[in-house]
Amino acid sequence: IFDISWDLYQPNKLVSCGVKHIKFWSLCGNALTPKRGVFGKTGDLQTILCLACARDELTYSGALNGDIYVWKGINLIRTIQGAHT
Repeated sequence: IFDISWDLYQPNKLVSCGVKHIKFWSLCGNALTPKRGVFGKTGDLQTILCLACARDELTYSGALNGDIYVWKGINLIRTIQGAHT
């Protein structure tokens, strides 16, 4: 795991990322339940280095190849190619 971010707008949610994965976690009582991010055709499964949670169930993640991925819930909705190096 390279990064973990609590969602300040949804206190029972957190996101983790690492080698070829991003997981969206829900806290229910004392249990954490993960769901893998769904890349679909919007982006490639690759190593995710960093995360930032935002309003409206949005999460931003930085990928190893320099792309930034924009997530809505567990679904990838946009790729910003070559945004960072």
